[in-house]
Amino acid sequence: MSGGCALLDHTADTGIRVWSETCDELFRFAALGMCSLIVDPALVKSSDYLVVEQYADTIEELLFQWLKELLFLINSNGIVFSSFFLRVDKIAGMNTNPYYIYSKGLYEGLDIERHEYCNEIKAVTRHLFKVERGKRDWKATIIFDL
Repeated sequence: MSGGCALLDHTADTGIRVWSETCDELFRFAALGMCSLIVDPALVKSSDYLVVEQYADTIEELLFQWLKELLFLINSNGIVFSSFFLRVDKIAGMNTNPYYIYSKGLYEGLDIERHEYCNEIKAVTRHLFKVERGKRDWKATIIFDL
């Protein structure tokens, strides 16, 4: 799979641009991109995992709500994630909230000395937030309030 994440220049806050061949990978790269703004995920020695499930009306709203939930878990529990295993689905026949994500995030408690803490992210913002599906790829733009 080809895909990735890059920092996005923004005057007041910080952001990432994410791209991938699949929707699942787009979500994974978006979460890892957000986490890498906080600490280097490679320094996280995770042994536990958290399951996070989310429903939404659109793929864009699903990504937004899921990232918000991950950020809430990071900030409220003092944890950092190293990787994510996930599946994004569209549930046939659902009139409301037909998009669904099931994810497992490997994590450990934040250790400021070992994890080389970089930034505190206060929020995922709707400013410039966008998910685009091309013929052969997916792209997202995400801005974070620091």
